[in-house]
Amino acid sequence: MSSFIYQLNNYKFKKIGLQTWEYENYWFQAEKKHLLTNIKRRRNKSLKKDFNQETYYYWVEEELRSQRDLNDTLKLEIKKLKERQDDMTNGIASLKEYLENSEAESRKLLCFLAKKVKQVAIKHGMKCGAEDKIESSSKSSGKTKMDDFSSIKQVHVIALKPEIERGSG
Repeated sequence: MSSFIYQLNNYKFKKIGLQTWEYENYWFQAEKKHLLTNIKRRRNKSLKKDFNQETYYYWVEEELRSQRDLNDTLKLEIKKLKERQDDMTNGIASLKEYLENSEAESRKLLCFLAKKVKQVAIKHGMKCGAEDKIESSSKSSGKTKMDDFSSIKQVHVIALKPEIERGSG
């Protein structure tokens, strides 16, 4: 175990807690294999007990290099995230435009169908005008034709409603 801990220290892993056997290294992260290349073995093969100025400068330079690498990696990750965000923003804008176009086309189709149904109802009414007078004495048949016409009118109103709301808004 002591040999393993020695190796962890050689690769700049630092102990996290006092009582636990947990060590960390910034470059050792789950699902981020590309960061592992930044884990380097210490160049000084023996860990000296004495602390002199030369050793201090060496470790400061090493830490500075490590921080620069970290900074570069973080900048790269931020750049990638910004690109993904831009892609997503463009995708959302495209989807919104597609949905608006689809809605407009659906509205046009519904208006067209409502007009055609109305035309058919009017033609049917003209052809059967004499028959309607005879059937008008029958309450049920007159009521059915009136219901058909009102339902056509409702379809037409529904089809035009979004255009009316859009014009007033």
